[in-house]
Amino acid sequence: FIPATSYAQTLPTDETGAITYLSDKGLSIKKNTDGHAVRLMSSGKAGMTTDEYQLIGLLTHLEQMGINAAPLADDEWRFLKSLPKLKSLAIWHGKGFATLEPFSGLPVESLTIGGCMGLRDLNKDADMLRHAVKTLHDLPNLKRVSLYHSPLSPDDSHLAHVAKSFPK
Repeated sequence: FIPATSYAQTLPTDETGAITYLSDKGLSIKKNTDGHAVRLMSSGKAGMTTDEYQLIGLLTHLEQMGINAAPLADDEWRFLKSLPKLKSLAIWHGKGFATLEPFSGLPVESLTIGGCMGLRDLNKDADMLRHAVKTLHDLPNLKRVSLYHSPLSPDDSHLAHVAKSFPK
Protein backbone atom coordinates (compact mmCIF):
# COMPACT_ATOMS: atom_id res chain seq x y z
CA PHE A 1 0.00 0.00 0.00
CA ILE A 2 1.33 3.44 -1.02
CA PRO A 3 -0.39 6.47 0.58
CA ALA A 4 -2.03 8.85 -1.90
CA THR A 5 0.13 11.72 -0.63
CA SER A 6 3.25 10.02 -1.99
CA TYR A 7 1.90 10.52 -5.49
CA ALA A 8 1.74 14.29 -5.06
CA GLN A 9 4.50 16.21 -6.75
CA THR A 10 6.71 18.12 -4.36
CA LEU A 11 6.74 21.83 -5.10
CA PRO A 12 10.13 23.49 -5.66
CA THR A 13 11.69 25.64 -2.97
CA ASP A 14 14.16 27.66 -5.05
CA GLU A 15 13.94 30.17 -7.89
CA THR A 16 15.32 27.87 -10.60
CA GLY A 17 12.91 25.10 -9.67
CA ALA A 18 10.00 27.54 -9.51
CA ILE A 19 10.84 28.94 -12.98
CA THR A 20 10.85 25.44 -14.46
CA TYR A 21 7.69 24.36 -12.63
CA LEU A 22 5.70 27.49 -13.51
CA SER A 23 6.90 27.41 -17.12
CA ASP A 24 5.75 23.79 -17.35
CA LYS A 25 2.35 24.96 -16.05
CA GLY A 26 2.07 27.32 -19.03
CA LEU A 27 3.19 30.63 -17.52
CA SER A 28 5.39 32.81 -19.71
CA ILE A 29 8.59 33.73 -17.86
CA LYS A 30 11.34 35.97 -19.19
CA LYS A 31 14.75 35.74 -17.53
CA ASN A 32 17.61 38.20 -17.39
CA THR A 33 21.20 37.31 -18.37
CA ASP A 34 21.83 35.97 -14.84
CA GLY A 35 18.95 33.52 -15.16
CA HIS A 36 16.62 35.35 -12.77
CA ALA A 37 12.94 35.67 -13.67
CA VAL A 38 12.14 39.34 -14.39
CA ARG A 39 8.78 39.07 -16.19
CA LEU A 40 5.90 36.67 -15.64
CA MET A 41 2.64 36.49 -17.56
CA SER A 42 -0.20 34.09 -16.83
CA SER A 43 -3.00 33.70 -19.35
CA GLY A 44 -5.27 32.06 -16.78
CA LYS A 45 -5.35 28.75 -18.61
CA ALA A 46 -2.95 26.97 -16.31
CA GLY A 47 -5.50 25.81 -13.72
CA MET A 48 -3.04 26.36 -10.91
CA THR A 49 -3.69 25.79 -7.22
CA THR A 50 -3.18 28.40 -4.52
CA ASP A 51 0.03 26.64 -3.41
CA GLU A 52 1.34 26.79 -6.96
CA TYR A 53 0.64 30.53 -7.17
CA GLN A 54 2.64 30.98 -3.96
CA LEU A 55 5.72 29.75 -5.90
CA ILE A 56 5.76 33.13 -7.65
CA GLY A 57 7.08 34.54 -4.36
CA LEU A 58 10.35 32.66 -5.00
CA LEU A 59 10.94 34.84 -8.09
CA THR A 60 12.33 37.73 -6.05
CA HIS A 61 13.81 39.49 -9.09
CA LEU A 62 10.44 39.93 -10.84
CA GLU A 63 9.92 43.44 -12.19
CA GLN A 64 6.79 42.89 -14.27
CA MET A 65 3.84 40.57 -13.74
CA GLY A 66 0.46 40.05 -15.35
CA ILE A 67 -2.02 37.48 -14.05
CA ASN A 68 -5.32 36.66 -15.70
CA ALA A 69 -8.20 34.80 -14.05
CA ALA A 70 -6.36 33.75 -10.90
CA PRO A 71 -8.81 32.03 -8.52
CA LEU A 72 -7.16 33.60 -5.47
CA ALA A 73 -9.05 34.90 -2.44
CA ASP A 74 -8.18 38.03 -0.48
CA ASP A 75 -5.60 36.31 1.74
CA GLU A 76 -4.02 34.24 -1.04
CA TRP A 77 -2.03 37.05 -2.67
CA ARG A 78 0.62 36.97 0.10
CA PHE A 79 3.34 35.96 -2.40
CA LEU A 80 3.29 39.52 -3.74
CA LYS A 81 4.92 40.77 -0.53
CA SER A 82 8.02 38.68 -1.44
CA LEU A 83 8.68 40.63 -4.65
CA PRO A 84 10.81 43.67 -3.70
CA LYS A 85 11.66 44.63 -7.31
CA LEU A 86 8.13 44.47 -8.74
CA LYS A 87 7.49 47.64 -10.77
CA SER A 88 4.44 46.68 -12.81
CA LEU A 89 1.49 44.51 -11.75
CA ALA A 90 -1.63 43.78 -13.76
CA ILE A 91 -4.48 41.60 -12.48
CA TRP A 92 -7.32 40.80 -14.89
CA HIS A 93 -10.57 38.92 -14.33
CA GLY A 94 -9.96 37.94 -10.70
CA LYS A 95 -13.11 36.56 -9.14
CA GLY A 96 -11.94 35.46 -5.71
CA PHE A 97 -11.00 38.70 -3.99
CA ALA A 98 -13.27 41.42 -2.66
CA THR A 99 -10.80 44.11 -1.59
CA LEU A 100 -7.74 45.87 -2.98
CA GLU A 101 -5.96 45.50 0.37
CA PRO A 102 -3.71 42.61 -0.85
CA PHE A 103 -2.16 44.98 -3.40
CA SER A 104 -1.29 47.63 -0.82
CA GLY A 105 2.28 48.01 0.39
CA LEU A 106 3.88 46.86 -2.86
CA PRO A 107 6.84 48.62 -4.55
CA VAL A 108 4.96 48.94 -7.87
CA GLU A 109 5.04 52.01 -10.08
CA SER A 110 2.16 50.76 -12.25
CA LEU A 111 -0.94 48.88 -11.09
CA THR A 112 -3.80 47.63 -13.23
CA ILE A 113 -6.84 45.91 -11.76
CA GLY A 114 -9.34 45.18 -14.50
CA GLY A 115 -12.49 43.19 -14.97
CA CYS A 116 -12.23 41.75 -11.46
CA MET A 117 -15.86 41.08 -10.85
CA GLY A 118 -15.03 39.44 -7.54
CA LEU A 119 -14.82 42.94 -6.13
CA ARG A 120 -18.34 43.59 -7.30
CA ASP A 121 -19.91 40.19 -6.81
CA LEU A 122 -18.44 39.36 -3.42
CA ASN A 123 -19.24 42.72 -1.85
CA LYS A 124 -22.89 42.38 -0.96
CA ASP A 125 -22.72 45.52 1.16
CA ALA A 126 -23.20 48.49 -1.17
CA ASP A 127 -20.99 50.76 0.95
CA MET A 128 -18.12 48.25 0.91
CA LEU A 129 -18.43 47.98 -2.85
CA ARG A 130 -18.50 51.73 -3.28
CA HIS A 131 -15.43 52.13 -1.11
CA ALA A 132 -13.25 49.29 -2.45
CA VAL A 133 -10.89 51.87 -3.99
CA LYS A 134 -10.23 53.25 -0.52
CA THR A 135 -8.78 49.89 0.60
CA LEU A 136 -5.77 50.57 -1.65
CA HIS A 137 -2.96 52.33 0.23
CA ASP A 138 0.78 52.42 0.98
CA LEU A 139 2.10 52.34 -2.58
CA PRO A 140 4.96 54.85 -2.29
CA ASN A 141 6.25 54.39 -5.85
CA LEU A 142 2.90 54.36 -7.66
CA LYS A 143 2.87 56.58 -10.76
CA ARG A 144 0.09 54.94 -12.78
CA VAL A 145 -3.08 53.18 -11.69
CA SER A 146 -5.78 51.76 -13.92
CA LEU A 147 -8.96 50.44 -12.33
CA TYR A 148 -11.61 49.45 -14.82
CA HIS A 149 -14.88 47.49 -14.81
CA SER A 150 -14.29 47.04 -11.09
CA PRO A 151 -14.07 48.35 -8.50
CA LEU A 152 -16.66 51.07 -8.64
CA SER A 153 -15.70 54.67 -8.01
CA PRO A 154 -19.04 56.40 -7.66
CA ASP A 155 -17.93 59.81 -6.46
CA ASP A 156 -15.08 62.28 -6.24
CA SER A 157 -13.99 61.08 -2.78
CA HIS A 158 -12.38 58.11 -4.51
CA LEU A 159 -10.40 60.32 -6.84
CA ALA A 160 -9.45 62.46 -3.86
CA HIS A 161 -8.20 59.31 -2.06
CA VAL A 162 -6.09 58.32 -5.07
CA ALA A 163 -4.67 61.84 -5.50
CA LYS A 164 -3.86 62.20 -1.78
CA SER A 165 -2.54 58.68 -1.24
CA PHE A 166 -0.45 58.43 -4.40
CA PRO A 167 1.01 61.87 -5.18
CA LYS A 168 3.47 60.53 -7.80
